[in-house]
This record gives sequence, structure tokens and C-alpha cells, in this order.
Amino acid sequence: MAEPFKNLIDTEVVRAIGHHLKRVDPGFDRRGFEARALARLDTLELKARVLQVADALVATLPADVDRAAGLLEASLGPPGAGDDLSLLRISERGLAGWAVWPLTEAIARLAIDAPERGLAALHAMTQRLTAEFAIRPFIVRHPAVSYATLARWVKDPSAHVRRLVSEGSRPRLPWACGCKRWCSTPRRRCHGSPRCRTTPASTCGAASPIT
Repeated sequence: MAEPFKNLIDTEVVRAIGHHLKRVDPGFDRRGFEARALARLDTLELKARVLQVADALVATLPADVDRAAGLLEASLGPPGAGDDLSLLRISERGLAGWAVWPLTEAIARLAIDAPERGLAALHAMTQRLTAEFAIRPFIVRHPAVSYATLARWVKDPSAHVRRLVSEGSRPRLPWACGCKRWCSTPRRRCHGSPRCRTTPASTCGAASPIT
């Protein structure tokens, strides 16, 4: 029988996050983080697990946004090479793969009022997994800064950053953050990529890059 999808975020992943944050900041409260993150974790489904771990990060990282974001960035492993991130895993060099999802959600909470810093952190994180969901609150709260950033990212050397421009700005998805602003106009074009097709808002989430 296949492993339950929710186990992509499990005790081992939480402890790896704690380990790598302690590695880059000896003062990090690893014990407090893990206690919060692991509380009844086995009773939760995948998205709830991600959010609980993110909340634990917010509770234990420094209050200073730049320092907190810097520690999360420093905990990351090497960025993915090529187009496929599916083989990235946690290693001695840092976090990658599914472990990065809670980090992106933590940034969406910690840095929502410091969009330039938050988006810079998501730029790094999306090269280890994806920041598709975490970027949406920034677009809603800070559309001018976010869209200007996405316009620059269209020419980014990383294919994963360029992909985030399309994935992060397309109409909302059923499992995403529920930002109603995506469907407030009759038609919507993925910002930043002229090769994206426009799609009626009634088919919310259908916009995708033409390859």
C-alpha cells in the first residue's frame, strides 16, 4: 500500500528542519519548535501539518523579519539543477523538497508587511520546491511590489523562478489561499508571461503556460 500523502511532512521532516535551523543559528529554540510542530501531528492531514509547522516556525524564529528570513534561507540545501525538482531531498547540506513548504508558509506570515524581503526569501525557496501558494498573499496585500518583482523574475536564470511567475499569478486554485481577487475580472492573463493564455474567470485555475 502506498504511503499516505500526508506523511510527506512527518516527524523526521520536522526534526530535520529543527536540525538545520540549529545548525545555522545555535541560539534557535529547536526543542520549543519541535514541541509545537509535532503536537498531535499524526492526527492531521497534509495541509494542516504544513500550517502547524509554519506556525511553530513563526513562534520560535527571531521577531526581526530580515534575520528570520535569513536563517530560513541559510537552512536551505543547494538549488535544483535543470527543470526537475522532484529528486531534491533533505541532506547534510540543508533542506530541500517537501520540507521547504512550511518554510514558505512561515515567510508568508513573518514577512507579509516586508514584501521585498519576503519575496526575496521565496525566490530562494522556490528553487528547492515551490513558493506557488506562499506568494499569493503578497500579491493580494502588495500587488504593485509583487507584480514588479514578477516582471523581473520572467528573465531570471532559474527555470524554477520563471515558473513561479506563471504558477503564482494564475487564477486561484481550489486548494490555494482563496484569494477572490483573482476572479474579479471577466478574463485574466498570467502576469509577466506573454505566452500565457487568457482564460474565462468561470474556469478559475485553468490559466497555464503554453509550452
